[in-house]
Amino acid sequence: IPQIRGPLPAIFFPVGGMVLVGDARENLRRVANFMRQEAHRVLELRGHSDSVGSRAANLRLSRQRAGVVRDYLVELGVEPHRLKIHALGERYPITSNATAQGRRKNRRVDLVLR
Repeated sequence: IPQIRGPLPAIFFPVGGMVLVGDARENLRRVANFMRQEAHRVLELRGHSDSVGSRAANLRLSRQRAGVVRDYLVELGVEPHRLKIHALGERYPITSNATAQGRRKNRRVDLVLR
């Protein structure tokens, strides 16, 4: 069984973007391998945004980002019914949105294994 050491990696996004960047694809390949081996598991995809823009736009963007992650995992062989999207917008920042670095960390999809 493939091992994922530590917590599942968050997937981060550029400003206003819905594109997988950096090591996101490699991290998601590892997650997909794990999910294919652990067929009874469900993965929650919790989409987040920074606080720039309207609440409605941020909620929509967080849903779209979680959808991008879902679509890539499905492309890698994970069954869609095992991937649950939760759009959370700007409600749960992991750090302050007062700086560019903080906003960068808040534009993410958290992966929660169930």
